[in-house]
Amino acid sequence: MVARRSDRVGVGEGEWNSSANEGLHREFDSPGGEAPQLFRAAERGLAEELQLRPDQYDLKLLPFAVVTENSQWCCFFLATLGRMTRRQFEQNVGRGVQDAFEHRGFDFVEFEPASTIPYLLRPDRRDAWAPAAPVLFYLSLVHVHGRWATDQVIEELEREGSRSSVRKVSRCPDRTGGSVCTTSLSTSSGGPPRPSCSPGTPRELPG
Repeated sequence: MVARRSDRVGVGEGEWNSSANEGLHREFDSPGGEAPQLFRAAERGLAEELQLRPDQYDLKLLPFAVVTENSQWCCFFLATLGRMTRRQFEQNVGRGVQDAFEHRGFDFVEFEPASTIPYLLRPDRRDAWAPAAPVLFYLSLVHVHGRWATDQVIEELEREGSRSSVRKVSRCPDRTGGSVCTTSLSTSSGGPPRPSCSPGTPRELPG
């Protein structure tokens, strides 16, 4: 599931992005001045934006990244919604969420390389993504389906000349898992340099 940001958010107005986005909060995510609790922040974002409880999904931490266009570092998460169907999810969100103003709408895509990658490159999508979104979705596909299966689709599209004006995405080692929602956390610093997104080294943390 992907989300389109509303015009009322501070960063990325109108852009298509991950299912939920949350910034670190000193009071909520670093109690007593401790190091930020990234999983707590991700769970808070999923609760505030999608009305999901931790017992409704499995949450995995993917790589860290730097989004220089927004002067932010961020970390990517992948959430698997277990037995919840799309209809149940839509009904759940339809009951009202705390931060409903952050999203203009949602879109649903079969999470397979052959479906997701062409969707990312659709003419009405390819220039409308938040800077880190294509990297997040690529890494999520690799985590679930493996690098070979994901890159095969990309290479086929390259042979067809469909990616001539689309920025390249970075690639990473194979992983296994499942997915439905993607989440990113971010924090800002400094002024805006040139646009780019550089994924860091993948790191597993306990859930």
